[in-house]
Amino acid sequence: MTAAAKDRTVIDLGSAKLVVTMDDAKAVRAALLERLAKLESPYRDYLIDMAKLGDITLQERHVDIGRWALQEWSGRLVLMQRGPNASTFHTADVANAAGRWSVQPPKLGEMFLRR
Repeated sequence: MTAAAKDRTVIDLGSAKLVVTMDDAKAVRAALLERLAKLESPYRDYLIDMAKLGDITLQERHVDIGRWALQEWSGRLVLMQRGPNASTFHTADVANAAGRWSVQPPKLGEMFLRR
């Protein structure tokens, strides 16, 4: 990432390019934690810890939010957290409507293969 872009990153969603700032990333983390607090799953505490553990860092084409990554997946904006093995991921769709970030209930333990 260039020095000029350290305060933001651009995520290419195919049909649109989304600019994400550090303030956006903090709001996404807050929305994720709010959503996870309501989750009824034996993985809830683990997933919350993975959201809190570590810093928020703006990367090239994605944002690390703890051990979750805000990124593009199949044209969608998602938060993805790698499960206990390399092919299992927990995902949650993310949206921004009128400046308010929201996170959908996570899909736990999905298997993904990139094509």
